[in-house]
Amino acid sequence: MDKKIVDVLVKADVIDPANKEVVSFGIRQVEYFFINVITILFLGKIFNETVSSIIFLLAFIPLRTYAGGYHAKTILRCYIITIVLMVFTIFSFKQSMWSQGNSCVILGFAGALLYKLVPVDNYNHRLTLHERKVFRRKALLVMCLEIFISLIGILMNDKFLYQGIVAAIVMTTVLVCVGNQKNYYVGGR
Repeated sequence: MDKKIVDVLVKADVIDPANKEVVSFGIRQVEYFFINVITILFLGKIFNETVSSIIFLLAFIPLRTYAGGYHAKTILRCYIITIVLMVFTIFSFKQSMWSQGNSCVILGFAGALLYKLVPVDNYNHRLTLHERKVFRRKALLVMCLEIFISLIGILMNDKFLYQGIVAAIVMTTVLVCVGNQKNYYVGGR
């Protein structure tokens, strides 16, 4: 589908034919992003955790964008990992793993790890020194805001509010740690 869209854009003189591959890649990435989001929302609906799944997405996407971390080499692998991680996350909601006490401890531990590691680049996108500074500042700002909102949710005993955000911070921390280790062992950074 992306190639058809690109052909239409080239014919309409919207993009330069020399940029067809780049635009096609970008369109594919947007398509896969929406497929992942729809899948997560679908899983949330199936397991009756729609609100927590939406809050998870709202917290996960901006933090993950700036924190970086592990990225699968293929779209299929990314999709499978996303489904597995989301099923685990929804299962954790159902099992009430995110008690107020657990969440506070987890936020402290995850926050410390993220503070130490972010941003973590990958083989697809190596960060320049300037990008590292900008992404770090943004990742830490998003993380602090999310921790603050989580703590408000914990104090108000609003499980829907805090469990989705805590899960997003934990999932981001896991992906950042895996990405950091992969870079270390592969020699990426």
